Amino acid sequence: NGLLDALADYTRDHFRTEALLMRQWQVDDAHRKIHLQAHEKFRGWLRQARRLNGDCGADVSVELRDRRACRRIVFKRHWAQVKLTHPASRLHPTRLTIESHGRACELGGFLTEEERRGLALRLRRLVGRVNESPPVALGNG
Repeated sequence: NGLLDALADYTRDHFRTEALLMRQWQVDDAHRKIHLQAHEKFRGWLRQARRLNGDCGADVSVELRDRRACRRIVFKRHWAQVKLTHPASRLHPTRLTIESHGRACELGGFLTEEERRGLALRLRRLVGRVNESPPVALGNG
């Protein structure tokens, strides 16, 4: 992530400069120790944020398979929308799609209406709304 990388670069340079200035201005050891501990705490938070950003599934990836081929469609999770569209005619089924930036991928065409509604609810919890990326459980959950 470019933003977290830029923050890490800025943090490294800023904290290095602060440490030099504290030595140069002969800041008392107790204050300097507390300040440097705050630096380390922030570095730990930043390391965790960078790790989670890499692991949290910033993308929504859909794999479509049929007898002939397999293809993958990838959406940025932050912008993806799960939509359950009701048809103009009651004779036709609903359509479940994941959409973003003019692209759409239909899911669950083979499911019953009830199953498709259940899948839509679950996907909405996992994907979230536009500008809303819910936390992703990491590990074996």
